[in-house]
Amino acid sequence: MAVTNPDPTDVGALNAALVAERDRLAQLVDVLPVGVVMMDRLGKVTLENRMTRDLFQRGDQPAPGLSGQLQGTLRRADGSPYDLADVPIARSLRGEEVRGELVRYARPDGRQYDLLTNSAPIRDASGAVAGAIAAYEDVTALENAERERTAFFGAASHELKTPLTAIRGMVQLAQRFHGRAQWDLVGSTLERCDELTSRMAALIDDLLDAARIDLGQFDVVLTPIDPAEVVGACVAALRPTAGDRLLRVELPDEVAVVSADRRRLEQLLDNLIVNAIRHGGGGDVVVSLSVEDRRAVVRVRDHGQGIPEAERGRLFERFYRTSAARSKPGTGLGLFVGREIARLLGGELALESSGPRGTVFCFSMPLMAADHEAR
Repeated sequence: MAVTNPDPTDVGALNAALVAERDRLAQLVDVLPVGVVMMDRLGKVTLENRMTRDLFQRGDQPAPGLSGQLQGTLRRADGSPYDLADVPIARSLRGEEVRGELVRYARPDGRQYDLLTNSAPIRDASGAVAGAIAAYEDVTALENAERERTAFFGAASHELKTPLTAIRGMVQLAQRFHGRAQWDLVGSTLERCDELTSRMAALIDDLLDAARIDLGQFDVVLTPIDPAEVVGACVAALRPTAGDRLLRVELPDEVAVVSADRRRLEQLLDNLIVNAIRHGGGGDVVVSLSVEDRRAVVRVRDHGQGIPEAERGRLFERFYRTSAARSKPGTGLGLFVGREIARLLGGELALESSGPRGTVFCFSMPLMAADHEAR
């Protein structure tokens, strides 16, 4: 379709073309995935797009500008409050260009956003500031991930240093017992060293698995497996770590066969059971296997206080740990890696329910077809 330019002598046509172009640009700005605000030199909003209206929950209400009352609070990256006169667009009205400034906005409903903001003055033909424009990108997810990553590496450093220090002390103690020929004490001390070494190895495995997932190198080797046998073995292996907690297992009468990587399946189940032991209060932990709609379904149930509803949506994020879990050992990678294992096995891992009577995690995967089972 050819584009015709209006006759430069036809003022009406020129005005109509300018209005059409302005409307087209306004529509483009309105659907941008970044917020855009434009103000005149007095701080009155002359343009804002849909993302801005949604963020500030204004709907069709007029924008207050710099002379109005902000709904919510604005803070700098260090947490100090902004005065409206110091926000990026206000400084641009004074001639300053602002690049990549992080602004933290808390809405009245409690939701918080991290906004990476750029702003610049708009000048007239004489060079005087006639207004300003600001654009900001919602980087809340990135900032949250960075905070979780920083917290994780702090926790991981502590998790590695603590057993290393203990192992060193245990080795020195074993050497003294050896010199005194106290062989029973040497044996018990080395057993404790072995437990601490296993704890470190599990942490390192979590780190390596997370890296393999990022690189697309987290592979599985599928073979026919009886999930009942794997569930039983995992529960038996973890009973010594449960203390006075009772680990109960419930298995079906019928035989089920799945195509899975045994080592990875054990890793997934171990993570779920250990989480239930650590964070599930003082009651029993029940691990059940059932066959439902041609799927093997494993449920791990604890009897703790449950996971706060506001935190459930982030359970499977890398490095994320609930508020109750942060005071206990852990990396925040178990559920993240577990969901990847479930996906590679053709299954699903989900939080099935959580409340004051306990939490249930559910893992399901398809059974092998009957013709494969017979081979």
